[in-house]
Amino acid sequence: MTPSRWHRWGATRLALAWLGWSLACAAWGQDSASSLTRVAQAQPEASSGWRAVAPTHFQHQGVVTAHPLASQAALDILRAGGSATDALIAAQWVLGLVEPQSSGPGGGAFAVVATAHGVDAFDGREQAPAAAHPQAFLRAGKPLPFRGAQTQAQAVGVPSVVALLWQLHQAHGRLPWSRLTQAAERWAHTGFPISPRLHQALRNAPWVSQDTRARTLYFQASGQPWPVGHRLRNPGYAQLMRAVGEHGPRAFYEGAWAQALMDRVNTPAVQWLSPTDLRAVTVPRSPALCQPLAPTPAWPQGLRLCGPPPPSSGTLAVAQMLTLWDHRQARLLNDDLSFHLDGLHRWIEAARLAFADRNRYVGDPHEMHRLGIDTASLLTPTYLRERARLLGPRRMPQALPGPLPTLAPVASMPQQVEFGTSHLSVIDGQGQVVSMTSSIEQAFGGGRLVGLAHTAGGYWLNNQLTDFSFQPADQQGQVVVNRMQAGHRPRSSMTPLVVLRGQQLADGLEPVMTLGSPGGSAIISYVALSLQMLREGLPAQAVTEHAHVAVIAPNAPVWLEAQRMPESVASALQARGHPIAWRELNSGLGLLVRTPRGWMGGADPRREGVVLGD
Repeated sequence: MTPSRWHRWGATRLALAWLGWSLACAAWGQDSASSLTRVAQAQPEASSGWRAVAPTHFQHQGVVTAHPLASQAALDILRAGGSATDALIAAQWVLGLVEPQSSGPGGGAFAVVATAHGVDAFDGREQAPAAAHPQAFLRAGKPLPFRGAQTQAQAVGVPSVVALLWQLHQAHGRLPWSRLTQAAERWAHTGFPISPRLHQALRNAPWVSQDTRARTLYFQASGQPWPVGHRLRNPGYAQLMRAVGEHGPRAFYEGAWAQALMDRVNTPAVQWLSPTDLRAVTVPRSPALCQPLAPTPAWPQGLRLCGPPPPSSGTLAVAQMLTLWDHRQARLLNDDLSFHLDGLHRWIEAARLAFADRNRYVGDPHEMHRLGIDTASLLTPTYLRERARLLGPRRMPQALPGPLPTLAPVASMPQQVEFGTSHLSVIDGQGQVVSMTSSIEQAFGGGRLVGLAHTAGGYWLNNQLTDFSFQPADQQGQVVVNRMQAGHRPRSSMTPLVVLRGQQLADGLEPVMTLGSPGGSAIISYVALSLQMLREGLPAQAVTEHAHVAVIAPNAPVWLEAQRMPESVASALQARGHPIAWRELNSGLGLLVRTPRGWMGGADPRREGVVLGD
């Protein structure tokens, strides 16, 4: 296609996405009553409908995000000569406005950037402030229930997204910083149509209306959220975008906006955040954690997955799972694209082992170092070969962490709920690829909307510190690596990946895939399954539409996607000893994959994401 035809095609896809919202909303109203009765426990954000998504091809530059307006903002930046990083920054600012339940300036993120010089990871995870301590979520020695912890001041980590986006721009941006906030500022000022997903998120989060500022912005006088299609203006967000665009991160971490943030968290009884905490935000940059994957018929040169190291646990877990899988030389899909049941069983067992290691050994990298835990030791060929021997024909009675020596005894973290997030990926015509997953944790975070006096609206604060273990030690006094401590970052499931062709650095640095998803602790399963399906040659859009299986803890029931997974799969897994739970598995996968025809994109039909490209 010529560029003009691609432009018209992109506009057409955007229009179809808007139309799909109204159809999805209608479908939700017809189907939700019957479907939700079967689902015992929904994912972080309940379903807002299933929509048909056509496969998307492009040649030079493209983007996938969780919302049509964010994807269009990114594509506009690419067409203006911006880098993939520039486009991603513009898209994230828009997402904070139009998908505020999932991510925004008040949260954190992990990003991976691939260039001709290598693959770097940027850690924008929220930090615990100086006032943090391991007993923050204990009352009378017992952990708080999640809802109780979520609304505490102690749940709020120092937001890092603004600092992360600035660091990304300093390293890889081409257009002026001020250009990148303009789309979000414009939509916040003129208003944007409320989507079915945002409308449904407001319906599912009654605590949101308890916030006076939020009630004025998102709800009618009757107390009901504004309907789908209502044009929502957010002047507070427009004001923030203008300030950050003109003055950079200082506008967020100092002055009036910093004071507004602290005022929404601190109380006379709890002084949780200080100006020093906000000024001390850092965004560590490091080489990405990479792992070679064995050749497959679809990828005979093999692949190398690259993603953020801890405190992200996703890259490590996916690397372990697929390497264990390769030791067994199993197959995930049959020729008719149904699950190969023996292969699926072994994939679940590999996931359980990876989660057992994750719960024992992964947390803030400074704490891991203090305890003598080296991420690389969990990926050595010898270690994984011994772990692979545990993958038998039936479910292990207990999936236990591997025997890794530490400088002091450590305890496994108890199972704990995890929520939220949004994913976006961009490639540009100069070979830069960037993948980022961002989050405020629970839908609408901890229910705190931050804004300036006399201006309506603003942005939502995170409750990310609930990703720390509420129980800091076991009954024997052995510490949990992922316990809250001042200055530390909680373990995360976020798994933004860039995948390179070839297994070793000598094979070159050609990115051939980028992928990620929201979904709390199920993110790891979504990404691992998707990557394996891509390794077996399934096209990107078909991958996003396949039924889900999720492992969320080493010894918990296996989650199967309600209404999409055949009952025969459940029966076959139960015959191998797996307890089963049916769930609404509302992933938000975003995939970009290189093919002989150029690039192919995949956007999850369970959400509102759109792939656009030239």
